[in-house]
Amino acid sequence: MKLKTKNNLQLGLLIFSVLVLDQLTKFIAVKFFEISCNRGGAFGISGNFAVISILVLIVVLWLFLKEKNRLNLVALSLVFSGGFSNLIDRFTVGCVRDFVDFKVFPSFNLADTAITVGAILIFYNLIFANKDEA
Repeated sequence: MKLKTKNNLQLGLLIFSVLVLDQLTKFIAVKFFEISCNRGGAFGISGNFAVISILVLIVVLWLFLKEKNRLNLVALSLVFSGGFSNLIDRFTVGCVRDFVDFKVFPSFNLADTAITVGAILIFYNLIFANKDEA
């Protein structure tokens, strides 16, 4: 079953919006707020994650192309766009720019939020959604 063009446009707009909003908020944060430069992975895990990020994005894109469930498509769009935006940072700035800091856990950005919300939606759908829905 192919998705309708309208659905594809909506998912494309979601991906584009997250990318643009994340990069815009990072641009503004650099000018007006204190930012941290995360050279590691999620939640401040240390290491060089550019190659791992690329591999994960390829897997997410592959899953996206095979997926039929609407909620999972939205979730994968969020994960892909957030991951891609952070990858842009890794290649253009040398690190992921984080600026939201509640002092309770590592600082983060809009892309990290999109990835987290996408992952939560995927787990929600795996646990609670009707498997017959597409």
